[in-house]
Amino acid sequence: MKMNTPHTQAARLEQAYRRLGTRNPSCVICGESYAHALELHHIGEQAFHDDLAIVCRNCHRKLSDGQIDRRQLSSPDRRTETIGRYLLGLSDLFRLIANTLSSMARELLSDPESREAEE
Repeated sequence: MKMNTPHTQAARLEQAYRRLGTRNPSCVICGESYAHALELHHIGEQAFHDDLAIVCRNCHRKLSDGQIDRRQLSSPDRRTETIGRYLLGLSDLFRLIANTLSSMARELLSDPESREAEE
């Protein structure tokens, strides 16, 4: 059984940083920062637009499933279809971000006594 040496671990981490385009990556939806669990998501679907967002594997699956469900949608005009798919991709991304923000806010406001005990 081959063990990862610090050199290979560091090399793999550098490779992940290069792939993600930053040395401080995190999922724009949930905040996951483990570089090896992060991926690049095509906001407007790969065939239609090149804009990317860094997301964790779980959030990526949620976003990609939405895109798969919309494959039957189309427009005879390529430009209109590109804009439509990009807007739908953004709305999916914003919806997940809003859900995360709402959960965080509810957690903060749920039990003030337990938060005071932690401080």
